[in-house]
Amino acid sequence: MKGDSRNSRRPILGLLSAAALAALAGQATAQTLMPYYDTFEDHTNNQTIIGANGWLALTNIYAVGTNTGPYTYTNACGLPFPTSNHNVVVKLDTENSSVSNCFSYGATTPTNVWVDNMIQFVMSPDEDARGVITNDNKIQLAYYVNTNGNPVFLHSARWFDTEEWEYRATNVFSTVSDVTIPTGAWARVTVTMDYKSDNVRNHKYFRIAFNGHTVTSDLAYALPLNADPPSATGTYFVCANFQTATGLKLNSVNFSGTGHLDDYKVEGDAAPQIAIIAAIWSDGASGDTRGGWITPGLLVYVNSGGGTNFSIGANTYWSYTNLVVNGAPQTPTNLLAFNNVTSNQFFAAYFAADRTTNRIPHWWLAEQNSGWTNDFNAAASGDPDGDGLLTWEEYLASTDPNDSNSVFRIIEFTTQDNGTNYTIRWPTASIDPVFGGIPFLVLRTDNLTNESWPVAGTVPRAVGISQFSDAPPPASNPVFYRVAVTNTTQ
Repeated sequence: MKGDSRNSRRPILGLLSAAALAALAGQATAQTLMPYYDTFEDHTNNQTIIGANGWLALTNIYAVGTNTGPYTYTNACGLPFPTSNHNVVVKLDTENSSVSNCFSYGATTPTNVWVDNMIQFVMSPDEDARGVITNDNKIQLAYYVNTNGNPVFLHSARWFDTEEWEYRATNVFSTVSDVTIPTGAWARVTVTMDYKSDNVRNHKYFRIAFNGHTVTSDLAYALPLNADPPSATGTYFVCANFQTATGLKLNSVNFSGTGHLDDYKVEGDAAPQIAIIAAIWSDGASGDTRGGWITPGLLVYVNSGGGTNFSIGANTYWSYTNLVVNGAPQTPTNLLAFNNVTSNQFFAAYFAADRTTNRIPHWWLAEQNSGWTNDFNAAASGDPDGDGLLTWEEYLASTDPNDSNSVFRIIEFTTQDNGTNYTIRWPTASIDPVFGGIPFLVLRTDNLTNESWPVAGTVPRAVGISQFSDAPPPASNPVFYRVAVTNTTQ
């Protein structure tokens, strides 16, 4: 079963496994060193994450970036990364397989491993999800959301066999009835794997929280875990597959099913890490990096009490105009220092395109003809292809100023369905991303003596042949159309 096109959506499952690493078909299995962080913001729309940052799957289409949001979710318990802008998330659609990331601890196995991420679940009947989970005896924890919106997770229920004088355990599913996740909502899932606290029996435990609510149960235990036996009714559950996975440690996190994933992190016992998150705005567009650069990167972690420096600069034909640090405007500087950092930090650098007197960006003119860089104003006012449109007009119309055949005009008018559908078409050559939200306007009138032409509709800008269909058109005849452009949404 796959995707919406078949009217079936498999539940998204989170699977934390402890097993010897096994290569996926045709792929070498890599180990990602902890700590590990991925906001997915470095991916473009429909770009696969497979092969990047340690992600593995049988095919690239199982997990792709999508920016069809915006994803401005918030959460009362906070977020894995301290930012409200989520321009790219991961769309999961894994058929009957999974998307995985495999981890290495380095020289020392940590006492705890934290896995924290945001998930947009697809609700699932219990029988659909559990069949997938129970087929793998190396899973230490698995979770999903049932059709009532309640999280469900797999763990072991442990008991002591007085005849054999040893602990035994059975895998069970527990439902978190006091947490409800609405359909389509994002949820924060935070897991703590505890591998060393029980140094008496060497049992492995975990804690799990949904939207900041740490699950408590009479099937779980309280600290100290090395008591014999530990106190019942707590927050530490025995890992699933008590017999087969108890001697192993988490080395793989897997996601299976249909849904969305974002802001993913896996950490061990290293010193507490503080996030410094940067953003680049170009001509008012968040995440648009054409205007400038920030090094060493847009997401940097430092130890609590530590610090680091960021270099900030504008690209050619752009100017560095504004700087905002933790919500407060600052004087733009090329060297931004953070010292004695004890909480997450955020800053944004703003860049504006250098423009001519009639507001045409220098970078666009330079792309059209490198010789125009000697006098941008003169270039904007010229007509090098002789088609009657000045270069600045071609910029607004998204046509090519060097091609006389690329003219902002209606090139085709057709009638269909016995005159009940009129279609007009016109060419588009190049688009400034700033115009992404500014569509073409299609105007229509049945009286050429009217000074005002009502708007019949709008058409998003796209390179190629743009078209507008009027179905049904006005009953009056004749009907006249024209297409208009503007550089503002107002």
